Amino acid sequence: MHRDRKEEARIIERIKEGEKDLFRVLVDRYGGMVFSILYKVTGNREDAEDLAQETFVKAYFALRKFRGDSSFSTWLYSIAWNSAASSMRKSGWAARKERITDREMKVGEAWFDEGGDLEMKQLREKQYAALEKAVEQLPPHSRFIVSAFYEEGRSLDEIAGITGMSLSNVKVSLFRCRNRLAEIVKETDNMIK
Repeated sequence: MHRDRKEEARIIERIKEGEKDLFRVLVDRYGGMVFSILYKVTGNREDAEDLAQETFVKAYFALRKFRGDSSFSTWLYSIAWNSAASSMRKSGWAARKERITDREMKVGEAWFDEGGDLEMKQLREKQYAALEKAVEQLPPHSRFIVSAFYEEGRSLDEIAGITGMSLSNVKVSLFRCRNRLAEIVKETDNMIK
């Protein structure tokens, strides 16, 4: 077992034994990733913040049920996924949009500080923006799968564990997402030309 996972298991046991303040360690460790997942699903910062808080409250009260069969992060992200899916179903999958894009958050001026050819950077930025817009057009559950696999580097097994889908359904869904993204980007390119 990885050292961090052993340390995490000890923290979880101590929380279960009554050291409730230690839960803050888990919130600090996973808060950003939980928010990121929820933001990808909802497309709205306020909804993602509310759902992240709900996720940690649910996790806190369900922690005694955590057996360690999967990693804590997978267990936590499945709570986040289920909270988001439930919320989106209640709202008819019509998430409000408040888009501060990842590109705007990450790229900023650092984009031009990397060195290299300015033309290539501009081309990459244009391609990234087209792909980002294409991802936004996917349904929320598809956005999550694409984000979890490509941006977060989650395995197909982890995504299946988080979403409750079978491994084969995750594979099929990811395949369909890639095809749909290619179609959207191609359509966008054709409209620009």
